[in-house]
Amino acid sequence: MTLLLQEDLVNLKKYFGPLLTNLIEKLSDSKQVVRDMVLECCSQMIKNSRPNVFALQIVKSLQHANWHVREGVLTLIVRCIIVQGTQDSRKADTGSLCTNAALIEEICFLVKVEDKKQLSQMGIDALALIIATSPNKAKSENLVMKELGV
Repeated sequence: MTLLLQEDLVNLKKYFGPLLTNLIEKLSDSKQVVRDMVLECCSQMIKNSRPNVFALQIVKSLQHANWHVREGVLTLIVRCIIVQGTQDSRKADTGSLCTNAALIEEICFLVKVEDKKQLSQMGIDALALIIATSPNKAKSENLVMKELGV
């Protein structure tokens, strides 16, 4: 699958949602090698699709019962933010993830309720990245502060 995505031999538009749902669910696998391959495959999907569409499709999985899924989804969201920052993402039809209230709300919720310290710290780091790379730092910072109750 990763090879097909690297070679851009698969048109993802038709199967994007169901494929992504199945891949995210595979992050709950007990084998690290399976989770690593899912992350690699999703990284290729991020490069071949619009990062904001990818991130907004998976953001609700930050509330998944399995902590491996939450960890993987947070990693993928951070990759989306980084990739979007390297692309010409300021086009009118492409919204910045750094000012997306729903995304920031979900990450803040994870930070507030997560019992795994490592995941909570990853969420804090993701919020710091959002503020640092935002085209509108004041808006992003206000959204984060509002959601965290600061």
